[in-house]
Amino acid sequence: MEAIAKTTISRWYKSRSVTRQPIRVGRLRGVLFLPPGDRPAPGVIDLFGMIGGLVEFRAALLASRGFVVLALAYMGYKDLPPICYLNLSYFQEAVDWMSYHPRVQSGGLGVVGVSKGGEIGFVMAQYMPQVKALVTISAPTYYMFPAVRHPDDKRHEKDVPLDLDLLKITDLGYHFNRSYVFANDQLIEAWKSDAKILSILGGDDQCLDIRVHQRLWNTMPTEKKANMEVVTYPGAGHIIEPPYTPHYPSSYNNIMGVSFVWGGTPKPHADAQEKSWRRILQFLNTHLQMDSEQTFAPESKL
Repeated sequence: MEAIAKTTISRWYKSRSVTRQPIRVGRLRGVLFLPPGDRPAPGVIDLFGMIGGLVEFRAALLASRGFVVLALAYMGYKDLPPICYLNLSYFQEAVDWMSYHPRVQSGGLGVVGVSKGGEIGFVMAQYMPQVKALVTISAPTYYMFPAVRHPDDKRHEKDVPLDLDLLKITDLGYHFNRSYVFANDQLIEAWKSDAKILSILGGDDQCLDIRVHQRLWNTMPTEKKANMEVVTYPGAGHIIEPPYTPHYPSSYNNIMGVSFVWGGTPKPHADAQEKSWRRILQFLNTHLQMDSEQTFAPESKL
């Protein structure tokens, strides 16, 4: 099929006043985005999913709203292995480094993670008291492959196996949302800390069974339930990104070597991206106690 028309649209994710610094400190690999000025600001660690490499655009946007943001790579980037067990100490190192950075205000950090990155965020919230605010986007509440090793490197959390009998395959690719079966004692106990949690979900997610977030909330002690807010957007798919990002119902995953079906339909998915972005900013501003004077308006409307 030939295209009827095409055009190129250039987008700026980073305000001109935001500074971008590549990070190679110890084992850490990523990019740090600094808002203008020299005042300490709330710190956030930004994690993407099983696509590997380094993804920067959401971190750049958050920095353009006044946060100090580390876009953290954890597989398939520079000298990081393409796929392996993920040692929890790597993420602890990132938390410690950010906590002592002179531009990061004291009082705790935020973590934003999508899909596998959100799963890692749940684990960070469970084990790292410096994490005070966690945003997960379409994140498993259980351990998926690759599993997470603990800092002693002598044990790792057992990942939930894929049930091939429940796997759905269509012309678009693999639908994973009904193919993981597990018991409640395999849920990540993120509630063990006092972190505030915002879970963003798409009602038409074809990669994640979003009911697992209700299961997590149900297993929480009563006094911890108020720490977690779950927001589901009907008609949205798995990849809920910042506003005006194109909707794509499926894509090829280089790490896994198959096409994943993400779900969603264009209009409700676009609405979810716009509404969830506002909610994410409000959540981080509230729980990381950003000063109104620290927030500045970037060139874009995002």
